[in-house]
Amino acid sequence: MQASQAPAPAPADADAAALSAALAQVTIVMVSYNSAHCFARQGVLLRACPHVIVVDNGSDDGSAQQVSRHLPQARVLALPGNLGFGAANNRGLAQVATPFALLLNPDCDMQPQAIAALLEAARRWPDAAIVAPQLVEAGGGAEVNYRFALTDWPARGAGAVGECCVGFVCGAAMLWRMERFTGVGWFDERFFLYYEDDDLCLRLKQARRPMIIAPQVRARHRSRGSVRGQRPWRAEYLRGYHHAQSKLIFSGRHMGQAQALRLRWRLLLGTALSLPVRLLLPKPGLVARMWGRLRGAWDWRWQRGLLSLAAPAQPSNHDHESDMPQALTLHRNLAPDQAFVPQAGHVPDRAASAFDAPRWSEPPLGKGTLCIAVLTLNEERHIENCLRSAAFADQVVVVDSGSTDQTCAIAERMGAQIVHRPDWRGFGPQRNHQIAACQAEYIFFLDADEEIGPDLRAEIQAVAASGDDAIWEVLWEQVAYGRPLTLMKSTGGVVRLFKTASLLRYEGAVHEHAVTRAGLPHRLLKAKLLHHSRETVRGSLEKLTQYAMLGAAKRARQGKKGGVLRGLGSALSIFLRLYVLRRGFLCGGEGFLFCYIVAQESFFRYAALKYDAAHLTECVRR
Repeated sequence: MQASQAPAPAPADADAAALSAALAQVTIVMVSYNSAHCFARQGVLLRACPHVIVVDNGSDDGSAQQVSRHLPQARVLALPGNLGFGAANNRGLAQVATPFALLLNPDCDMQPQAIAALLEAARRWPDAAIVAPQLVEAGGGAEVNYRFALTDWPARGAGAVGECCVGFVCGAAMLWRMERFTGVGWFDERFFLYYEDDDLCLRLKQARRPMIIAPQVRARHRSRGSVRGQRPWRAEYLRGYHHAQSKLIFSGRHMGQAQALRLRWRLLLGTALSLPVRLLLPKPGLVARMWGRLRGAWDWRWQRGLLSLAAPAQPSNHDHESDMPQALTLHRNLAPDQAFVPQAGHVPDRAASAFDAPRWSEPPLGKGTLCIAVLTLNEERHIENCLRSAAFADQVVVVDSGSTDQTCAIAERMGAQIVHRPDWRGFGPQRNHQIAACQAEYIFFLDADEEIGPDLRAEIQAVAASGDDAIWEVLWEQVAYGRPLTLMKSTGGVVRLFKTASLLRYEGAVHEHAVTRAGLPHRLLKAKLLHHSRETVRGSLEKLTQYAMLGAAKRARQGKKGGVLRGLGSALSIFLRLYVLRRGFLCGGEGFLFCYIVAQESFFRYAALKYDAAHLTECVRR
């Protein structure tokens, strides 16, 4: 008689065993603050997870007791007070002994199978520091919780269609591979709430540690559902307060003192002017948040140690003591990131790199050389004076967007290098063509209606000879309708001069912004740039139409709303800021007309955002 064989395990038992083995590799780290209402639901979802750490930030609603009741396997770290989101997460991460940690907000729900799927995605990308799921709103719509570094990706637009490398993921739900944080650190505890995830992702990007979004894995996010209290207006006030504070800390740390101080004044003025309009709307929570934002910006002060190392939290005895949080000064040798989406059926051996190599190690024209780049479209009235003021440069590049007048002929006669790009996709893409044509160490961006005076020319030449690596801004001296607006205070510096190797790209169809290597200081050139911004009323209206429609298309991509009331509020705020605070009233009728048309541009931007939503495009010419 043969010995009877043991029956094969049932498929359900095998699946359960595989799920249990996967969940044993990860520790759930959750920070709570007055989140008692969340733990009955989390107790059901995370019952199968053997390793759970809940850090309670001094709650007064019995959160710690609810954790012990619904998650008996969880370890509760009860802090004496609210240390902030990043600091509390660091305390929990210090106790992690598993290879992975899943940072999960109390208002974020993940099924055990989704956690296992996220771990499986992490195994497909062994170089990734973070793998994040696709957040889904309570109503079922996708919430795009990722983007490329320092760029806009609309929060309710189209998301990724497959696993790809990104530059930022939201801290509401992210799976960390603990060993990949060595030398980078965890959250910077100077961020009490907001922007701590932006700062961490930027440091990971600098250290070339990929971050992966796995959109097939879903996590339901009840946004702003973590905190409940007896004073909801107070909670909204604190959200606004800490959002402003953290935004300024982030700007100061990664963009320099001058940029942070300018941002502070913009926040103060913009919020102060918009608050009276918001008081007319029946949304007390929004008013409380705006008041908090105003107070947060008012209370913020530049800290001398903002760019230095932050003091790391004290480690506990665990397997990752070398990974304790430390804020590192950012390196300046980054190249652009790019998305990588695997082909169907392809499982990579390692995570694809998110970074490219620089275009060249040495500028072809040599050290200390300067390129001046100009954008044109039917600029025959201005181009000769513009290029004459730029003749001192080693290279002059004109990127033409399809002129039908004598612009190109005049530019060629004056010795400029012409690049024909009639396929208009917005100002940002056209500037990228300028960067691609540049062969000098430094690049200065000049518009066709601008002129460089002798003092500014001397400053630019001094920068090119210095070899410094920074971001230089210049102030405009506006000329409107034939009159220099010399008594009108400048609206702020415009970024124009870079070391070419540090300029990664431009983004945005209108009011485009530069993406540079992180950590570069901002500096202001003393001499002003002459700007013939508006010569005729007809030309101003044509420019208004283009900028309003492009701005509406940009805000539509960002998921923003339009309407007449929003447009009126924005236009009134801008007009008062320009005409009163910037002293436009001292410049006569020309000053009034200049301020009025700029304000009208803002009004029609919001009007088009609502009433022309189906026809918005970024391919708008004058």
